[in-house]
Amino acid sequence: MCIRDRALAAQFVLPVESWHDRWLVIRRLIGHLLGERGPVTFVHEGRAIEAYQEDRRRGPGVFLVDPTSAVVFRTDAAFTRAAGPGVVFTRPGERLAEALDLRRQERRIQGRPPSSQEEVASAQSMAITRDGIPVSADLSVTFILDPGHEAEPREGRIPEKPPFEFYAPSVERAVYGHVFGELEDLPWTELPLRLLVELWREEIKRWDLSELLRSDPEARPLQLISDALLKRIVPPRDALEQGSHEPQEREILRSRGVRVLDVRIENLQLPGDIQHERDYHWRESWA
Repeated sequence: MCIRDRALAAQFVLPVESWHDRWLVIRRLIGHLLGERGPVTFVHEGRAIEAYQEDRRRGPGVFLVDPTSAVVFRTDAAFTRAAGPGVVFTRPGERLAEALDLRRQERRIQGRPPSSQEEVASAQSMAITRDGIPVSADLSVTFILDPGHEAEPREGRIPEKPPFEFYAPSVERAVYGHVFGELEDLPWTELPLRLLVELWREEIKRWDLSELLRSDPEARPLQLISDALLKRIVPPRDALEQGSHEPQEREILRSRGVRVLDVRIENLQLPGDIQHERDYHWRESWA
């Protein structure tokens, strides 16, 4: 097949519609024949799928990004841009910095009862009550990349529009603003849970153990704590509250392009000796 025939076929290789995009497909095919090939990558559900050492190619490339994903590109010196679902053509020297998932996500920690000082120090959801009792619980947080508006995320509810919303500033903040811990790089997907753990520990310091064990169906302690933490990290819908002082937690999440949708705290765990004592009193009351 001659170059002319290859050029005519190239415009049907990728799902493009405009003449400009068809011309870019033709240019990349000709460049491939001339040895100037760049990366060719498929991004599926926030994960890049590519051949071995594909990211090392320096020529102009093409990315096929599925409807659930977004990407951020970079050069050797700096980040360049964010792009959403569809066919994305890259410039020479431009390569993938990170692929992101646009869908709703959930992260959780399962609590466990402390049985020694070592476990208290290592368990991620362990907290100390106001009267000095270590407790733990199951923590979960649901979040999404901020769609750029105050309404509920679309998430496929409007048939005429793409199922998931791509908002370039949120995608850029998620990648550009990486938080570095002592020995690790904290990705945006782990930030909401890490923040929830810190807020949980701070809130538990205000409660005595007896208050946490209160059996009131109208005001369950863990539900009250969940509601209090949710208010600290989710922007209010009420316009009167919008102008009030914003907690630091919301500023941190906004700086990474993250919106928290829900928080759940369940299954309170107590130290073994306290739990045994409660079980003993419960059995005696029934006896």
